[in-house]
Amino acid sequence: MRLPVPVHLRGPPGRYAANRCVITHRVQDPGVGPVLVRHRSLRTIYPDSPWGPRQVVVDDPARLQSVLGITAFDPRAVDEVLAAAFDVRGELPIRATLFEKAPGIHLVVCSVHHIAADGWSLRLLAQDFTVAYRARASGRAPGWPKMPLQYTDFSIWAAQRPGSPDLDFWSREFEGLAFDTAVETDRPRSSSWDVTGDRIDLQLAVDITDGLDRVARANETGRFTVLRAGLLVLLARATGTSDLVIGTPIAGRRDPELETIVGTFVNTVAIRSDIAAAATFEDVIAIAHASKVRALDHSDVPFETVAAHIDPGPHLGRHPLFQVALSLDVFTDSHFDIGATHVDITPRPLDIAKCDLHFHLVERRDAVGRTIGMDVGIVYPTALFDRGTVQSLGELYEQILRRMITGPGEPWSTAASILQLV
Repeated sequence: MRLPVPVHLRGPPGRYAANRCVITHRVQDPGVGPVLVRHRSLRTIYPDSPWGPRQVVVDDPARLQSVLGITAFDPRAVDEVLAAAFDVRGELPIRATLFEKAPGIHLVVCSVHHIAADGWSLRLLAQDFTVAYRARASGRAPGWPKMPLQYTDFSIWAAQRPGSPDLDFWSREFEGLAFDTAVETDRPRSSSWDVTGDRIDLQLAVDITDGLDRVARANETGRFTVLRAGLLVLLARATGTSDLVIGTPIAGRRDPELETIVGTFVNTVAIRSDIAAAATFEDVIAIAHASKVRALDHSDVPFETVAAHIDPGPHLGRHPLFQVALSLDVFTDSHFDIGATHVDITPRPLDIAKCDLHFHLVERRDAVGRTIGMDVGIVYPTALFDRGTVQSLGELYEQILRRMITGPGEPWSTAASILQLV
């Protein structure tokens, strides 16, 4: 998986004598090189060995310098940089290209393999890139604080962490569950998974996000739980079952010292919620909250370990443990000036289908942190679903959320059954 971050620079890229550990001569580097030196995960490769992949940190200046390419702007070339595959056995897990769109306007396109960075890391990379760019603009080395840890320190600790108690919990939690419960597809499921995906996008107005917060406060939980409760209702209607599993990514950075490190700390947690005993929307929210807390208390064990333990397969073209995922992210527009240069940082999602349906909820905030709305992007495999089917599911999800806000004490099953697909 790639995590792409296009950065627009409106102003001259200039010339920078970078940190001597990275580049030994002057190039048009807007700050990528020093960021690689700062974060060891960005310059780690994973060659094969008789015992499996091993970590090798690259310090060769020429190898690090090769990460940044410089060329004239071409929209097709931008897409190629973002879509190109990585072979992390011998290739650094980050790739960047500086495009000159017009005199004084440049675009830095950066693609990072998920083995080296997660979603949280993108904010850190953007912050460190701006520090490096400011330093480059003034002809000095970046003056950032010393890193408390490196990702390798965490990986060693994680490898030594015992997981047996958590695996015992997950065995009990998923006992008797049918893992192949899924939304009815438009085409038959094949025996192999096709990652080719597409996305439909919806926008939830501010009144919905405000209403979700009111319902969350009334039920002593958070907005994410209410959103997940709404998805449980949608899936109960779409699948005909009330015993449901939704996968969700978590940050995995419980120690504050991990919050400044670029790396893959994110883990996926499969949360099982049986809403058969729930009478009202508020009951569904309570069940969603309890199941989330229960799962997060045992979320240190990697998802792949849990899956191998209780759902070893064969999976026959389905995702292990769950078929629907839900994630919630916060996006704040990143626009700022560095001297005469204006910088825009804009992540670009890659629509890779990892499961049947992935609901990406993105909370949009303005520059001062106020919520101004929420985007809903549903990524789906084109081999299984038509676009119209997923569009209808998204619109029904919005209807359910509105019904939860206006009548949280209503019977959820009755309300869900009368809602119509648009």
